[in-house]
Amino acid sequence: MATKKQAVFKHLLLKNKLSIAVIGGGSWATALAKILCENKRNVGWYMRNEDNISFIEKHHHNPNYLSSARLSVKRLNISSDINKIVEDR
Repeated sequence: MATKKQAVFKHLLLKNKLSIAVIGGGSWATALAKILCENKRNVGWYMRNEDNISFIEKHHHNPNYLSSARLSVKRLNISSDINKIVEDR
């Protein structure tokens, strides 16, 4: 039986009112961004390295981690400005 908190979370998620951001550019962050995008979520993604951001936007995969995992860049808002990512979420 789901708790009330779980039910509210599920409701917000289904209504697309819950915003999600991923912090970091490593393998866990890449995996989370991929999974969230595949589940029809728009995702903010903070990454420090501008070169990696440009590479991902152009080639649709992270050059350093899980490089075989194709990312849906249409659903990603990637930035090296953490304040922008947090404000947009």
